[in-house]
Parts: sequence; C-alpha cells; structure tokens
Amino acid sequence: MGGCHRPRNWRRDSLSWRRLVSISVPATAGFLISPAADAAGMPLTIGYVSLLGFAIIAPVSWAIAPLGVRLAHSLDRRRLSASFGVFLALVAARMLYRAFA
Repeated sequence: MGGCHRPRNWRRDSLSWRRLVSISVPATAGFLISPAADAAGMPLTIGYVSLLGFAIIAPVSWAIAPLGVRLAHSLDRRRLSASFGVFLALVAARMLYRAFA
C-alpha cells in the first residue's frame, strides 16, 4: 500500500533547523579560529578557511541549487534514490582506490 502520509510538523522542522544552526555555526567558528600550520603560506586564508574558495564556491552553489531542486523534483522517488546510491557507490570506490593505491 505504501507509507503513511502525515501532515508536516512545522514545529519539529523548525527545531531541527535550529539544531543544525547550533552545530554549524560553532564548527565554522572553530575552523576560522584554529591556526592552520600547513596553510600558513597560503594567501587569503583565515584558519582552515580559504576566502578565495568561499568567494567562488558559495555564489556558484547558490546559483546552481535551484537547478538541482528542479531535477530532484522531476525524477520519481525510486529513480532519485537509485541515482544517489550509484553516486555514493562511485564516491566510496574512489575513496578506496585513493586509500590503497
């Protein structure tokens, strides 16, 4: 028959959003504050954060996100899940190859 479709619990969703922010903000601050010995000679870095990388990656991610959302909503759930599984398998295979090569 399928799963049970319940109405969204907006309060629960907002609490999970708050939890996400409460974890990500201190983690980001830690990466900014931590002295990175191996990045000492790199220009435009604060701690472990490359300001140049942030300046390039953040706007591109923001601009491309609607395309990913549109693609995800155009695929049926099973195909999207299978595609993501294949992607994760490829990433895992690449990680194993790099670890043992």
